[in-house]
Amino acid sequence: MSYAQERTDIESRLSSNWSTTAIKWDNVAYIPTPGTAWIRCTILPGEVEALSFGRDTTKEFMGLIDISIFTPKETGSVLARTYADTLSALFDMVAFGTIDCDEASVQNLGVDGDWYQLNITIPFSRRE
Repeated sequence: MSYAQERTDIESRLSSNWSTTAIKWDNVAYIPTPGTAWIRCTILPGEVEALSFGRDTTKEFMGLIDISIFTPKETGSVLARTYADTLSALFDMVAFGTIDCDEASVQNLGVDGDWYQLNITIPFSRRE
C-alpha cells in the first residue's frame, strides 16, 4: 500500500461510477466547457498514526477526498445538489481497495465567476 495506490483506488472508484460529467484530476490540464457542469477530484493526504510499536508497526494514514461540483451560475442549485447526493453515496461509509471512508459532508461555496460550486468532503483512512 502507498500514496500511489491510495490515489489509484480513489480515482478508480470515481471514474468507474461517474460518467455524468467530465472529471478534472490533480495535475491534469482541463478547460471547462462553458455552460456545462463538471467536477474536480482532489485527494488531500493527512496525518499518520502508529497503531502498534516495534519493528512491525501498523500505521493508519488519514486524508480527505474533496470533490468539487461546478454547475453554470444562475441556473439554481438543484442540479448541483442532485450530483452531490449521487457522489456522496459513492463514498459515504464505504470501503473499497485500501480505503475506508467516513461520512460525506457537503459545503455550499456559492458562485465564483461562471460557476456555482458545492464541495463534498469525505474523510478516509487506510492501514499498512
